[in-house]
Amino acid sequence: MNVISSIGNIGLYLGIVGGLFNDRFGPVLTTMVGTCVCSFGYLLAWLNSNSTLGNPSYEFMAAAFAVAWQGGSWLDCAAITLTVKNFEKNKGF
Repeated sequence: MNVISSIGNIGLYLGIVGGLFNDRFGPVLTTMVGTCVCSFGYLLAWLNSNSTLGNPSYEFMAAAFAVAWQGGSWLDCAAITLTVKNFEKNKGF
């Protein structure tokens, strides 16, 4: 479990790619790409847990979660930057 979540976190922490994409193409396209990447990662994890792709392995599951959480970082980036732009006067402390 620790290996799977640690490798998944590596995918999450590489969210700089999504941030650069968001700066160039905007939040709508970033959200669409992030949704596709995230869904593909969770689909791979589901196929691995069902033994559809052969014998389930924790290495493949870790890679699937890295892909899924990479997509989640794209969604996070789009949501946070859009919220900051929409509520300029309410930035908090």
